Amino acid sequence: MSDARENAVSVWLKRVGMAQFVDCFAENGIDLELLPELTSEDLKELDVHRLADRKRLLKEIRLLSVTKAQGSIQRRLLSVFFCDMVGSTARSNEIDPEQLRGEMKLYQDTVVRAVNRHGGFVARFTGDGVLAYFGWPHADEDQASQAVRAGLDAIRSLDKLKSEEEISVHCRVGIATGRVVVGGQQDLDSAFGKTPNLAARLQSLAEVDQIVIDSTTYRAIGDGFLVQYLQSAQLKGFDRPQGAWAVLEERRYVERFESRRGGRSEFVARDTELNTLNQAWERTRSGTGNVVLVRGDPGIGKSRLLKYFQEHCVPKETEILQFHCSPHHSNSAFYPVIQSFAKSAGILQGSDSDAEKLEKMLGALHPATAKNPLSISLLSNFFSIERVDDSSVASLTPKERRSETIELMVKDVLYRAGRSTVLLVMEDVHWVDPSTLEVLNAIIEDIHDTPILILVSCRPTERFKLEASTEHTELILERLDDESIGRLVQSMDAGGALSPDDINNIARRADGVPLFAEEITLAAMELGPDGQELELPESLEASLAARLDHMGNAKRVLQVASIIGREFQLCQCRALAATTESGLMDALATAIGSGLLLEDQSRDDRVFRFAHALIQDVAYNGLLKMQRRELHRRFATEVMDEAATQKSPELIAHHLTRAGETTLAIDHWKEAGSQAAAASANTEAIAHFRNGLKLIPDLPDSEHRDELEFALWVGMAMPLIVETGYTSDEVQQCINSALTVSKRIKYTPDIYSLLCSQWGFQLTVGMMEESRHTAHQFSKLADRQNDEIAKYARYRMLGASHMCQGELQQARLELSKLVADYEPEKHACLSAVYGLNLRVAGACFLSEVLWLLGFVEEAKQSCANALKEAREINHLQSHAISLHFCGLVAFLNRDRESVREYTSEMLALAEKQSIGAWPTLAAAMLGWANLEEDFEGSLEKLKSGVTAATELGVAMFIPFFYCRIAEVLLTRARFDECETYLLAAQKLMQRTGEKLFRGEMLQLMAQLKLQKNDNDPVEDIFNEALTHARGQRARSVELRIATAYARHLLGRRPEEARNILKPVLEYFDEDVQSEDILKARAVLEGTLSLSDLDVAT
Repeated sequence: MSDARENAVSVWLKRVGMAQFVDCFAENGIDLELLPELTSEDLKELDVHRLADRKRLLKEIRLLSVTKAQGSIQRRLLSVFFCDMVGSTARSNEIDPEQLRGEMKLYQDTVVRAVNRHGGFVARFTGDGVLAYFGWPHADEDQASQAVRAGLDAIRSLDKLKSEEEISVHCRVGIATGRVVVGGQQDLDSAFGKTPNLAARLQSLAEVDQIVIDSTTYRAIGDGFLVQYLQSAQLKGFDRPQGAWAVLEERRYVERFESRRGGRSEFVARDTELNTLNQAWERTRSGTGNVVLVRGDPGIGKSRLLKYFQEHCVPKETEILQFHCSPHHSNSAFYPVIQSFAKSAGILQGSDSDAEKLEKMLGALHPATAKNPLSISLLSNFFSIERVDDSSVASLTPKERRSETIELMVKDVLYRAGRSTVLLVMEDVHWVDPSTLEVLNAIIEDIHDTPILILVSCRPTERFKLEASTEHTELILERLDDESIGRLVQSMDAGGALSPDDINNIARRADGVPLFAEEITLAAMELGPDGQELELPESLEASLAARLDHMGNAKRVLQVASIIGREFQLCQCRALAATTESGLMDALATAIGSGLLLEDQSRDDRVFRFAHALIQDVAYNGLLKMQRRELHRRFATEVMDEAATQKSPELIAHHLTRAGETTLAIDHWKEAGSQAAAASANTEAIAHFRNGLKLIPDLPDSEHRDELEFALWVGMAMPLIVETGYTSDEVQQCINSALTVSKRIKYTPDIYSLLCSQWGFQLTVGMMEESRHTAHQFSKLADRQNDEIAKYARYRMLGASHMCQGELQQARLELSKLVADYEPEKHACLSAVYGLNLRVAGACFLSEVLWLLGFVEEAKQSCANALKEAREINHLQSHAISLHFCGLVAFLNRDRESVREYTSEMLALAEKQSIGAWPTLAAAMLGWANLEEDFEGSLEKLKSGVTAATELGVAMFIPFFYCRIAEVLLTRARFDECETYLLAAQKLMQRTGEKLFRGEMLQLMAQLKLQKNDNDPVEDIFNEALTHARGQRARSVELRIATAYARHLLGRRPEEARNILKPVLEYFDEDVQSEDILKARAVLEGTLSLSDLDVAT
């Protein structure tokens, strides 16, 4: 028994509180394998005398056995191999049972040997069938290819039985690759899932001595095999047709990079590395040997870099010696050299005769090597060439034969360098066999003055280093940035199937590794734009799972850590992992040494990070779903403390979701959404609420379910409004969904927020009467439930609705109350409920009401107060609305400089964060303010800003903006355009019921008729406009109408003109100096002629 195994028992005894028995267990040689066999009598012999101790030990032993069995159950990517003997039933009717048994045994043994030779695991014999797994108990990044090789090997070996055993045995092979649950039971045939069934069904499609594979296996083997597409077969037990391919043969001498269909994308972002290789090449051409060791993670692009260098950077006539090490031949002497030589010579093993092989071999050797009989004899053995004269080899000891072989291989390379500069490339040297490594080191020792450039590729974490004394350059390949990965992905997506978001997601998942980006891109393009979440491509899963399997006990720690996230704290992992402190630290050290984990040295607490997101994915995928759920549950309920729960409810929600704790998860998603909304992180808030809504269907129908769903819809409404505007389809869907659910609930305290959202939508899209009805419905409900907070909040809705319908005095009363009654300790929190600070919102709408009523300075002060408070509380949407109303009041006052100031700040804010439709109208106002500098360009911006708002569904404010555009067009005598906008304003007012600026529209219509010399109905229109404005007590609008009307009457009926203008002008304070008032005074004094009064100023 080893010390390690003894120590494991000692550690276990201490962990279960039985440290007093460590010595007796050790003295009697009890290890982990013997523990499950111990009985109560055995424990007595071990001097465990107390009954309580024996029972406790037996209980802990049972728990250990259960844990071990549970730990061996794994989710795996398997290549399942099913081989069936052809004609066994007919054969049983033809021969004696004893002979049949012998033939069956011979067939099974032959297939088993083929499976074993290629790293498979025979799980079961089913009559005349053999079921085997590739990728279990240890993953293999080439497991699909190995399964196919085993099938070809089995067919060849069975064919040899004709001559060797004088029996004719044939088979059919089916191979399928997919995710299964395997292990955890004594029966070796323990893989569950559709993959074993698919392999068996594919076998039934095969012809005699044929291998049929599924689509996943086909993708995994790449171009390493010659295959033929058969059909999409409708197989028994499968809903959809399954793609099927027949494997014809393995392609000869196809290098690993090519077999994986390497080079499918644009070669990007390796200019610095190419420059290093080019410099080494130039030094070599001058006569000095050079060595460059290229290190990099799997998939980082080592082979791609070396291939690109060969194809684009060295002359075409350069002699290139290419060697590829194999993970399955790291103990096969000289394997890369033999394969490279056979490829260059064109030797076809199995089909070439000895004479043909000898001729090809001699032609491929350097002439100096070909003249040496000993060299010919040694090399002939590698290619099974029978030679008559091999006495020179026969006399050598094995050690001498190996030394001579190495020497001839080294000399052959050096001979070649005597003719021209040679490029020698040896890839994946981390898998090199000792004999080939000795050849490589010997060549390096002898190239000081020989023009040979040696390029060697290796993974960074492998303990490989060149033993030769020659200096070499080490080139470390780093990950690519997201921009370069994006270019790579786009180069593969020639058809444009991927959206910019798809490309960004691929870049994020690839995390700088080109191979990962290629594989994920291929999977994404195959999946199509259906919005599904991409699964990890099988080709990547097999490779990364193999690296995890090499971790031994550290694999389990990494799987536990994968539950926590890409990054995790030591204390979290310690709390979650059922292991000792030393075991945990050893596991983490092993993972760091293997390049699977990184430690953040800059942090005070010990924090670790998976070296790549896909490593975390593979570790996570290896856990059973029930294991994942339990670990997620423990992490959320036991590991995370109360402070973390309150700070990051979305993290708890994520783990509870994965744990299947649906109700708790929904509660935490709601809390996370509410917190994000309160912090104006609206995009995040929407995502959290939507995550909660996705879980609702998992709950049984009940009123509690409806309450949860209603709360999520209501919570999401305001962030959606802020992010997309009141008029978006998402907002309307959210409100309608919430209203539908609310009908199934008896008590809905969140109905106020929902009604406010509905009101905001109605008001913005121009449903004025409906919005007014909703505001009154809100108010009545607040009175009925005696809800003081809702009673306060209603004044925003009532005031804005009354304003839009021209009921200015009522609106002023309600909005003033909203501003005056605000109490920060009671009402500040309502920003998260209603999307705005209510005092800020009240002051904003009040500013427009005050301007309309003729209180110009008070209006400016009201919106200025709103902006000041919005900045102080640092609330995004409150800031946005206050900037809008400051700009609007300046616009109403024709104050160009202030309009520029406020709208520019609004547009700058919109560049940083989403603030709904406000920027569209800001752009329109800014266009108006700049008309004097660039009339046509600014007019277009004024128009396009308003158009952009209407395209978003905005109707509120739009008639006013149409009037402003018409006013500008009128000054340029563009009468037809002017009339179009005035008619559009009139039509929109009729549709929406907005009456605020109807008087303004009428006076512009009258002025248009005057300009067109259509004087008959002009005075009637002016009088109608005055009547409308006076009915609203809209003094500022009345002033504009009266000024235009008086100007018209001034030359003919001056007394009547003064009687119209003087009363309204006297309403304004003497110190008010707005442009409208100055014009009105000038008209009243009779100093402004018709030609001097420009309505656009």
